[in-house]
Amino acid sequence: MAKQLSIDVGSKKIKIIEGKKERNGLRIDKAVTEFTPYEASHEGTIDDYDDIKTILEKSINSNNLKSKNVVFNISTSSLITRSLELPIVKGREETIQMIKYELEQYMPVVLSDYKIVYRVVDTFEKDGLKKANYLVYAVPNGLIDDYIKLSEDLKLRLNAINLSFNSIENIFKPNGEISGVKIEKDKAYYVIELGHKMIVFNVMKNGKNIFSRIINQGGDDVDLGIVNLFEIDKENAVTSKHKLSNLDDSDVYTEEEKFINNIVRTNVNTWITEIRKLIQFFSSNNKNEDIGKMFLYGGSSNIKNIEAYFNASFSIETKVITEVKNIRLNDKNINKGYFKISEYLDAIAGLYQKKEDINLLSDLIEHKRSRLKKVAVSTFLIGAIAMTGLLYFFNTNYKINSLESEIAQAESILENEVYKQKLVELEELKTKLSILEEFRDNLAVLNQGINTQDFIKVYVLNTLADNIPIDIEMSNLNISNTNITFNATSTSRPSVAQLERNLKNIDFISDVHIPGISKSGEGEEETFSFSVNCTADRGYSNEN
Repeated sequence: MAKQLSIDVGSKKIKIIEGKKERNGLRIDKAVTEFTPYEASHEGTIDDYDDIKTILEKSINSNNLKSKNVVFNISTSSLITRSLELPIVKGREETIQMIKYELEQYMPVVLSDYKIVYRVVDTFEKDGLKKANYLVYAVPNGLIDDYIKLSEDLKLRLNAINLSFNSIENIFKPNGEISGVKIEKDKAYYVIELGHKMIVFNVMKNGKNIFSRIINQGGDDVDLGIVNLFEIDKENAVTSKHKLSNLDDSDVYTEEEKFINNIVRTNVNTWITEIRKLIQFFSSNNKNEDIGKMFLYGGSSNIKNIEAYFNASFSIETKVITEVKNIRLNDKNINKGYFKISEYLDAIAGLYQKKEDINLLSDLIEHKRSRLKKVAVSTFLIGAIAMTGLLYFFNTNYKINSLESEIAQAESILENEVYKQKLVELEELKTKLSILEEFRDNLAVLNQGINTQDFIKVYVLNTLADNIPIDIEMSNLNISNTNITFNATSTSRPSVAQLERNLKNIDFISDVHIPGISKSGEGEEETFSFSVNCTADRGYSNEN
């Protein structure tokens, strides 16, 4: 697999990894950290596009990052996460529509402003109906558009936009090894990112993220506490935090250390309180889960003795992620003594991108694949036509040469004027006969087409009539080669859904779209008006 860049744009720092996926793991060739320009980004959202573009452009050039493939990894509090129990339906579009309908019932947002992606966590049968637990994410379209534009302006080929906590799941595959701990099958692990502006709480099981929530707190709260207490600038506050923070009181001696660690401890205790709430919520809905260990990563996981502090607070063995088996560093470019895998983990995980992972570009990629398929088919058809034309040319040329030879022989016989005149008359008759034969063939094709179209329309009308629920009235029906459209009214909304399912089950209809439903009246006078656009298979007219 080719090398690529994996970029994590954070509120405080931008992490860039250049590397590639190998047969048994990853190879990291370069690791770069840049400070995020002031107020240019928060929680994955780009606030100052020009500043972010400029810093990335300079970093890529100055660090000689050659790869033109890129993956962006985002964590954002504007993400909406829901777990839904819903029936299993046939296609992806049907599933998305069902999820949107469910979300609209209790979410005060305009869902058209969001990209909806989902994952089936598990399937089961309930009351005779096949159902699934869906993990649903809604991401603002504007955020996705910014990263697409960023890749274009940087002249990079965008392969994926990942949700960071879903990329991490690729590291937690069964039989993997993290900080000396072997990941076991069917065990769940708490994986917590202690970031600058937010904390991301995840539950990983069998290489899948089965639960994820965001806490809007982080290391920045500690920095602000030190700034306010000592009345120093933020840069010095960060330096003091990294140098003096320690959650083990027995290792704290000076007054400055005591004050700083009081701030650190107060904030960490607040984090623990919020994390405990999420653990209780998850446990109440997943009573039979076997919890393995707790893993910490991110900038604030570097606070001294945080492992022991979390271990004591939760009574769960806790590990800061310092090593991942089968991740190989390029010794020429990376100093192992300074490289902290816990700070780069989101960017590293992005290199594991697989086809089945949640990718916010899935629709765009599918559209490109469809377009490439059409181009390939068109190219094949053009080539076939060209080859046919070439064969026709050689065949015609051969016939012409044969005819010319025969003509030459005939001319030696037909030298007198009588034969010449008869030859002219014969050619004229041939021309007229050819015209008449062409007219006859065209007339036969036209007559057949008229009969076929009449039969098709009758067949389509009969099929539609058989699938229209009894309380739906249809009007303005229009049938063409690839589209069937009509307007309709209904006295109940479920009948509209039933109509959509019925139409999708018709063999010559490949897609059904109901752009919108308008409601008028109340109670018994309630009426729903809508339009229906069906896409018919191109071959259905030939089949019928």
